[in-house]
Amino acid sequence: MSTKDKKMVYIYFGLAILVILVIGLFRDSIFSSGDTGTIVISHLDESSIIFLDNQENGRINKPRDNVSIKRIDSGFHSILISRDGYWPWLKEIEINSGETTKLFPFFVPQNTNGFLIEKEDVEYDELINQLNLVVAPSFENKKISDDEKVAIWVDSNTLFNEWLGDEEERPEYYCNEFGCHNVLVSLGVGAGLRNADFYKNRNDIFIVSFSNGIFAIEADVQNNQNFQPIFEGGSPEFVLNDENSIYILNGDTLMQVAI
Repeated sequence: MSTKDKKMVYIYFGLAILVILVIGLFRDSIFSSGDTGTIVISHLDESSIIFLDNQENGRINKPRDNVSIKRIDSGFHSILISRDGYWPWLKEIEINSGETTKLFPFFVPQNTNGFLIEKEDVEYDELINQLNLVVAPSFENKKISDDEKVAIWVDSNTLFNEWLGDEEERPEYYCNEFGCHNVLVSLGVGAGLRNADFYKNRNDIFIVSFSNGIFAIEADVQNNQNFQPIFEGGSPEFVLNDENSIYILNGDTLMQVAI
């Protein structure tokens, strides 16, 4: 092959590579801004497994603030996140073209871990008195989240939450087909909603006690609202200890339970 022919081969080869790159970039542009969207998942702990439409999509080996899943076809999808020893979290979502959907899962242990507090313990009497005086937050005495962005209260066995933060930071679940509102009903029960507080210093997850249990629920009521049991039995009352545990009085039994 002559030197001239070699040069022509190199030129054609280079042009072919350039064409492939241009087509690839053009294709990516179409997919990223056309009929696909993105999911961003926050608050993921180690050992979490993400399933998109019943297919494993990724495993989390260390705590992550945010994980993105890109180029998801527009339409309805399911996101399931499982974690060993914890209740699974499931959300049915609609992906809109060119938009980002933000998800905020939470995980409650499936098995109650804790210990009894005996009458001989120095803190016993103080905790008993505190738990016997438990009153749910009211409209006049709202419970405010640590970041001061959300307030919650109970009225007529209904849990309300109110967005207090800047409007541009307001989560999407405060909006529906009728517009956006700062006040949202997160839970309504027939009777006996005894107490409500924030779960693990988060402003979007609440601990509530009613009927025969204590539960964690999410503020987001769109599609399926996740609702996970923390403790069941009797008619338990609770107060927070710290972000990782609560005190529970169930009949005459006083205990500290991990959340």
